[in-house]
Amino acid sequence: MTEQAESGINKNTTKEYQKWIEYPIKKAEILRQEATKVGENVNTILLGHILSIILNDDANTFHIAIFGGHSLEDIGRARTGILGRLSLEIEFEETPEKLRNQLELAQDELQEHNWKGKEGFNKAYEIWKETVKDWTRNFRDTNPEIKEAYEKFLSFDDSLSRAFAKKV
Repeated sequence: MTEQAESGINKNTTKEYQKWIEYPIKKAEILRQEATKVGENVNTILLGHILSIILNDDANTFHIAIFGGHSLEDIGRARTGILGRLSLEIEFEETPEKLRNQLELAQDELQEHNWKGKEGFNKAYEIWKETVKDWTRNFRDTNPEIKEAYEKFLSFDDSLSRAFAKKV
């Protein structure tokens, strides 16, 4: 992990939560190996992986604070989590420049935002949803090659999951 991504991870973050933040890196390593083995375009699969993480997994970081009753500790963990994930998504070389630029803008805005209290947290979620999730969904849906990468990843990931389940 690069220094930029590490800076998004609070030293007080639990090891379990840190593993969740870093999960996209570990999964990308597996995807690289498996896509290469079967002749899939690795860049396409990894782009789909990045989109899937943004659209289907990153929101979970906010759920920590919601289920924790918006405690100061849980809000801090959510902030650390989303900033860490954004750093990783920005750093993937397969992230298209236009998406990378948008993620950097969102990261800056979330970094500067006052997350304190339920109101500050809810506003941070709105900022993330609008500038990251909704923007990425629109980016995917209005760019056929981006949408194709997302769909290829979902199909590949599903077949990979079934293959691993048979081995276990």
